[in-house]
Amino acid sequence: MWDRLKPLPQPLTIFITRLPDAKMFDFLRYKNVGRSGLKVSLLSLGSNNFGLQVPEDETIRIINKAIDLGINSIDTADIYTGGMSEEIIGKAVQGNRSNIMLATKIGYEEDISRKSIIAGVKRSLERLRTDYIDLYYIHAFHQETPLEETMSTLNELVQQGKLRQIACSNFSAEQMEMAREVCESGGYAQFVADQPEYNMIRRDAETGVIRYCLRENLGVFPYSPLMGGLLVGKYSKNLPAPAGSRGAYHQGFLASVDAITYSKLEKLKAIATKANIPLMELAVGWLLKKEAITSVVVGASKAAQLAETVAIVDRSISDDIIREVDELTD
Repeated sequence: MWDRLKPLPQPLTIFITRLPDAKMFDFLRYKNVGRSGLKVSLLSLGSNNFGLQVPEDETIRIINKAIDLGINSIDTADIYTGGMSEEIIGKAVQGNRSNIMLATKIGYEEDISRKSIIAGVKRSLERLRTDYIDLYYIHAFHQETPLEETMSTLNELVQQGKLRQIACSNFSAEQMEMAREVCESGGYAQFVADQPEYNMIRRDAETGVIRYCLRENLGVFPYSPLMGGLLVGKYSKNLPAPAGSRGAYHQGFLASVDAITYSKLEKLKAIATKANIPLMELAVGWLLKKEAITSVVVGASKAAQLAETVAIVDRSISDDIIREVDELTD
């Protein structure tokens, strides 16, 4: 199966986006999402904290700021903050809908049967206040639901115009290949992208998923690029989480971080200091250097944070520093 796959180039399309309140930036670059016609900024706005940790008024400011800075992709899911994330995003993008690529997901906590998908799409469309979803993800693989049922249902919704493109998240390479074979056999719309967890410390996706996406020309939208804030440098072993951080808000977050991770984190901090850049810039810049990456899903808890994040796109990290990170964390 693997021998038949040939690497395919992922085309890079450059557009000029004027930024009215951020003169330090001349443009943001955009990429095609795999072999689809969707074009997406190199950064996507993640939203799993919208509505709870980040209140509605600040969420709307964050979304407006992201749009001003040239980010055209907003990523959410039906389960994020119990649906509030979708609702607030839907409210915020009114008047800008045609310029925004909305991505949402189903299937993390429920099955991916025909009944669930049809009901889930209906709910998401209502919350997002839109007639279509640009990129619709199956959030996780479910062994108990036949892929034929899942993929044929998604295909019908694509044909109806409710979904423009479909994608997967948290699938293995083998599971993505199974879905491709079902779609090829049935003549169904196929996945155009994958969203894996991927960052400088958690690199399991490299061994199969990212290799597969390169060969099949699937877009890659890595989530958790900052590992919940660890790769911003705000946390240290045996110290309490800063007020307002995810570690303070979610009590179990830091409890799950092991000694090996903390050790790698300290070494990454040293590499960032050596390169004279913030650890966050190293984390995002490292991902942007990877050939397979289409758009990095970044979060924000305040609108003011976004300008500095977007600035990373036009900064260059030396190949020597990239190699040092690779050798440290592989």
